[in-house]
Amino acid sequence: MQNLLLDNRYKVQKIIHESSKSYLYKACDQKTGDKVVIKYEKNPVGSYLQKEARILNDFYSVPGFIQVLSEGIFRGKKFAVYNYLGKSLQAKLLESNNCFSLACVMKIAIELLDKIHKLHKMGYVHNSLSPNKILTGYELDWQTLFITNFAQASVFMDFDRKKHVTIKKSVQKCKKTLYSSVNIDEGFISSRRDDLESFIYMLIHFIQGYLPWDSRKTNKKILYKIKKNLTINEICQNCPSEFKVILLYIKSLKFDEEPDYEMLKNLFKTLAEKNEIRPEYDWKLNNYKMIAKVKFDRSQTSLIQQLMQSPELLYSGNQRKRVSKTVKFTFELMNNEKFEIISSSKNRLDTQRDLARVDTVKLIEYPQINNRKKLFELRKEFINEASQIHP
Repeated sequence: MQNLLLDNRYKVQKIIHESSKSYLYKACDQKTGDKVVIKYEKNPVGSYLQKEARILNDFYSVPGFIQVLSEGIFRGKKFAVYNYLGKSLQAKLLESNNCFSLACVMKIAIELLDKIHKLHKMGYVHNSLSPNKILTGYELDWQTLFITNFAQASVFMDFDRKKHVTIKKSVQKCKKTLYSSVNIDEGFISSRRDDLESFIYMLIHFIQGYLPWDSRKTNKKILYKIKKNLTINEICQNCPSEFKVILLYIKSLKFDEEPDYEMLKNLFKTLAEKNEIRPEYDWKLNNYKMIAKVKFDRSQTSLIQQLMQSPELLYSGNQRKRVSKTVKFTFELMNNEKFEIISSSKNRLDTQRDLARVDTVKLIEYPQINNRKKLFELRKEFINEASQIHP
């Protein structure tokens, strides 16, 4: 699919991931120049992308949920176009030696709990929350977490009767994972409590660097038995005591019981305050990538070249600013060509101008101010003379 133009707008650039169900491609929106992601199904039968798109369309205007920009069929298989996102929490975890700081875990907890609450308010449960399905935002959305991959999502409300669905064994075979709840591992359909159990397992992994069970070393058929038999103290042995309270609360929830999301959020905030920490991510903002992009068409190329030769043109009139630090300006043309202007006072000003205040306006440029100065001088001379005549 490389270099293919889908929907007469999205140009496929390269493949970035392949799963058992689909391919994931990086692409470019030819209309806006923005990066996008295209998911293309492998199997034309039983499209899960159609289901995922239907769910995500319910969250189109809700912050923190990926948007479906376009969808269609190519060679008999479904494709969907999504807004471009950053790395997953799984990738961030590997970069951080499989462990996050407490401040980072608190930030993730508060942010992710808010997204789960919004998901549940719309009547959906995710069913398969894990770090590789939680992605960080891109560029200006770098502090936002996005829940992705709704292939196994389901509704927990019977909207016709306005009642919660009843507990029963699941018809579909559920995949046992490191973070799945005990109830899902045993084959029951999921409800809100199961998403929260996966949520707290992720946080425990983030802060401890491990979970007492390891799906890579343990047979998945008995993995849920290990989870079930472990005590809360054994699961949270290297976590703050608040984690034990939260896990105990989640495990005590009934199948159709609504969780107290605000109480959970306040517990995390209290934990942060008790430890005198400010919830923030361990990964830092890349300032270079956040430089504002100013787009010009071809007719303005000459302006860019002038600015490259004389960056001081950016400062004119009474809006001059002191340039004591190196400043970088990035201009992006419509054909994605980039020019960088590096402006420094030490590079472009001679010794005399470098010593002068470039934000000071000369009086000669403003005659009315110059005249006022002379008036003050004359007034001062008159007062001095008068004091001498009348001591």
